[in-house]
Amino acid sequence: MSSPLEYAFCALGSAIVAKTIVAPFDRIRLLYQVQGMMNSTQSINIMGTGNTLTNTLKYKSLYQTIRMIYNEEGLLSFWCGNLINIYRSCLVYILKFSINDTMKLRRLKREQLNRSNSETSFNSLLTSSSDDNLQKLNVMDLLLSGGFAGFVQKFISYPLEILSVRISLGININNLNIKKINDHIKYDGIFNCIQRIYRYEGISGFYKGIIPTVLTGTPYVAIQLTSFELYKRLLIKLYCNISNSLSTSFRSHTIYTGTDYHLPNDSSYSLSYNNMGNCINKYSIDYSSKLEKSLRITSSYSVPFVVMISSISGILSSITSLFLIFPGDTIKKRMMTNGIDGSKKLYTNSIDCIRKIYKKEGIRSFYYGLRPSILKSIPSGALQFGVYELSKHFFQRRLNEL
Repeated sequence: MSSPLEYAFCALGSAIVAKTIVAPFDRIRLLYQVQGMMNSTQSINIMGTGNTLTNTLKYKSLYQTIRMIYNEEGLLSFWCGNLINIYRSCLVYILKFSINDTMKLRRLKREQLNRSNSETSFNSLLTSSSDDNLQKLNVMDLLLSGGFAGFVQKFISYPLEILSVRISLGININNLNIKKINDHIKYDGIFNCIQRIYRYEGISGFYKGIIPTVLTGTPYVAIQLTSFELYKRLLIKLYCNISNSLSTSFRSHTIYTGTDYHLPNDSSYSLSYNNMGNCINKYSIDYSSKLEKSLRITSSYSVPFVVMISSISGILSSITSLFLIFPGDTIKKRMMTNGIDGSKKLYTNSIDCIRKIYKKEGIRSFYYGLRPSILKSIPSGALQFGVYELSKHFFQRRLNEL
């Protein structure tokens, strides 16, 4: 990768594709997470009754939820709030991926300088085959890079996330507004949402729930990005071992000839492994000069191989981080929708939110929406990481051809 700007372009494409496809799952998850706060003829206010029975909930199952949303608001309502969510996701993905990859390269440079006192420049690391070098980073390096990216991304993009959540509520915002300051309570659009938040809640309204967001969002991104890298290494290592055992030596997924991906069976090419158990980090390639550009680590794999490895790793990393951080996400969503349009707040702070949810709704309520979140993580993880890594792959290949 030649510059952080190219990281940004890769992230931009990833955000637009991923968020548009998984928008229905995002909205279903949100409605599950905040329904404990609702109070209307259609949904009993659990906070007021202390009843934790399933029959008090508006949304009881995934199928019933999909049917109810469709009947109440129509098909397009599944993408309610998607426009502002795309804006937010573009900013989020650009910050997350660009900062993470740049931080990893900086940490790699620092480690190399400490080990050998070499004069390797940061720009040379950017333009080199970085995927091979990045295998040298340990888990702590990956966590620190991902954590810093997560903190910056969450803090800067938070007001957009508030807007996304509020607009995505749709007609359900009626159930969360106690004052009923106007008859048409549903937000008319992005600017109407901004205007009403500022008018009735002030500047602080754009930062409701930022503390649980930073406290849970930072480790979420750190775990997601770190586990993605580790899963990717594991899958490539597994592929190496399987390929070696079958004596294929990457015959199907290594060389791009212009029309297909394959290894030519000629005497000018040979591939040897140093320590097969550690083949992801160390292997040597002897090749003729005509194949030199094609064999650089970041661009040597075929498109199907890049998509497969990145997508599977993205799915696994997204599900891993989701399981660990999901209760914090529920608290965040509750605080974001607490005291809409200046109505009475159900929770005074995040600690009070945790206490009341546990006391009035039970431990299960922290995990309401987990099922649609997992379903969302499958296409979302595959798309955001698959598109991003594929974009990097094409950028690196083009750079190698120069």
